[in-house]
Amino acid sequence: MKAKKSETYIFDYEQEFERLERQAGFTAYQLSEELTGFEVESGEVFLDAGCGSGLAARHVAKIQPSAIVEGCDFSAIRVKQAQNRASKERINLRFFESDLQNIQSEDNRYDKIFCRYVFWTFTKFDKLMSEFMRVLKPGGTLLVVDFDGYFTNLDHQNSWLLEAMDEFRVKSKTRIDAFVGRKIPRLFHNAKFEKIDWKVRAVPFQGKDLIDELGMIEERFGFMIPMLVDFFGTEKKAREFASAVCKEIATPGNSLFYNKFIVKGTKPKS
Repeated sequence: MKAKKSETYIFDYEQEFERLERQAGFTAYQLSEELTGFEVESGEVFLDAGCGSGLAARHVAKIQPSAIVEGCDFSAIRVKQAQNRASKERINLRFFESDLQNIQSEDNRYDKIFCRYVFWTFTKFDKLMSEFMRVLKPGGTLLVVDFDGYFTNLDHQNSWLLEAMDEFRVKSKTRIDAFVGRKIPRLFHNAKFEKIDWKVRAVPFQGKDLIDELGMIEERFGFMIPMLVDFFGTEKKAREFASAVCKEIATPGNSLFYNKFIVKGTKPKS
């Protein structure tokens, strides 16, 4: 069954693949840190859920070639690109198109599921968490990584932007969740996961890290303009908002940081 398209998916474009690959090299997005203590064993079945460019799936397949590694994404474009990159690198794994609220896999398939930087694109989580629980094997483990305060944890003195940011926070609740990180431990609890463990790390952006992150934000804003128009009513105000955020991030003395949440839980064995 082919994944049903979502009105909230705003990054379904060719250039997103290379942006994700570049982003993986930045300090704030280190995959090795996120996967610490989440080793995939020989013969286990692993899912990179919302795989994007397939980076995590390729990483796991390289270090554990005897595991069964799969990746899924909402975007048909992204799935094709991820499969092409894996084929070029001669890595044996499978990618498939799927909505994470309706994962195209049988019950109890996966020993481990990894989902990074995906939760912020959701605002309703019951079905998402129940699907992870459904496709995990009893005793299987889910690991979720996401930021809290993406581009909004910004100290500045622009009074217009302060008001616009408040407006953004209110209106974006129906489309995306820039503050999802703090909610993830509770989502695990509500979904009846066991052995829930979470940690949070402040990620500050200074020097080259700030330049790199600003480039990512500018690129993403370029594709978020239609959504920002929905929030603010006019393209003029949408572009003013995006420009003001980027200008304040680049202003000396202002500070930008995110909180990275890394949350792990286990499906009950019975």
